[in-house]
Amino acid sequence: MILAAGFSGDEPCCDPLCGSGTIAIEAALIAMRRAPGTGRRFAFQKWPGFSARQWEHLISDARKQERSLAVRIEASDQDAGAVAAARENAARARVSIDVVQRRLADLPSDPGSGLLACNPPYGVRVGADVKRVLRELGDAAKGRPCWHLAMVAGEAAAAGARELGLAPVLRTQNGGIPVEVLVSPRADSGPGV
Repeated sequence: MILAAGFSGDEPCCDPLCGSGTIAIEAALIAMRRAPGTGRRFAFQKWPGFSARQWEHLISDARKQERSLAVRIEASDQDAGAVAAARENAARARVSIDVVQRRLADLPSDPGSGLLACNPPYGVRVGADVKRVLRELGDAAKGRPCWHLAMVAGEAAAAGARELGLAPVLRTQNGGIPVEVLVSPRADSGPGV
C-alpha cells in the first residue's frame, strides 16, 4: 500500500490507526533501505542448486545500501494493547518509530508533507462505526493539508473513502475480505484531501 502511494522513504509517514504497527514498520524499513528477509532463513536455501556464496554476496550488497532512519515515522492507536504490540513489533524489527496511544480525532496537525497511511476497521471482524472513522480520517487529513492519504478499505468504507478524494490503485483480499487500496493525489501534484 505505501509503495502504491509513492512512498520512497524520503518523507515522514504516519499511521494513526496502527494496530500492531505493520504499516509504520514497513515505512521505516523502506526509509532505511533495508531489504526484506536479510535476517532470516528460507526453504530455498536447502535446494540442491542453492549457492550460499552467491546468497551471501546478495545479502552483503543489500546491507551496503542500508541507511539510518532520517525521517519521522509515527504510529498511534487508541487501544493500549495495540500500542504495546506495535512497540514490541518495532523493537523486533529493529526500527525506531514513534508509537503513542491516542484517538484518531486527536492526531496533531502538521503543516509539512508526508504520507498518512492506515488500514482502518472495515466493520466486519472488528466492530466499528466505519462512517465515523472515515469522517475522523478526513478531519485528520485536513489537519495535514500537504500530506497525501493511503488506506485499505473494505466494501463498506470504499464509497466513503472515494468521497475523501481517494482513488483505487489495487483490489485484493485481506483475510478473505475483499478490499481496495485507495490513494489520494500527492500534495505536489495538485490539491489533496
